[in-house]
Amino acid sequence: SVLLRALRNEGLLPLDTQRLAPALRRLTEVFARVSGAFEEALAPAVPVLWAQEMHELRAELASWLRREAGQSPQALPLHFELAFGLPASEANDEASRAEPAAIGPYLVRGAIDLVEQCADGTLRVTDHKTGRVPSASNGDLQGGTSLQRVLYGMALEALFPQHRVSEGRLYYCTERGG
Repeated sequence: SVLLRALRNEGLLPLDTQRLAPALRRLTEVFARVSGAFEEALAPAVPVLWAQEMHELRAELASWLRREAGQSPQALPLHFELAFGLPASEANDEASRAEPAAIGPYLVRGAIDLVEQCADGTLRVTDHKTGRVPSASNGDLQGGTSLQRVLYGMALEALFPQHRVSEGRLYYCTERGG
């Protein structure tokens, strides 16, 4: 979310091939700052392993940016880590809400990874996943065990009733995830 906010603030979203080079430079800067802060806080026991993991993670993020820039923009990114019903945090989007979302009689708390506005004005909810796509996925709700994107869409509409959510998706955005 730190990187995406920086890209948004610098006018580099939505990503495309013209914005890719400056976005990759910004990734390098943000990644160095964030990984350095975590390294200082965590004091990894084996620095060479930490360095290798950070190298692989940065490469994964760069690959993700390249894939995003190669696609035609379908929606305009609006919010990153849009939290509701959670304690305030610097990591959360500035539009986050302290109150939980009321879905019928239930109060729901969470943080939506990405909210985008589609060309028709509706919103799209994206939950980024780092694992592999489940074999029975294909947009299926997996017998009710994969409801996060649906609940997040309902929560977003409850929090911002002036908007309609047209899509909720799980995005397996890593090379490992395919």
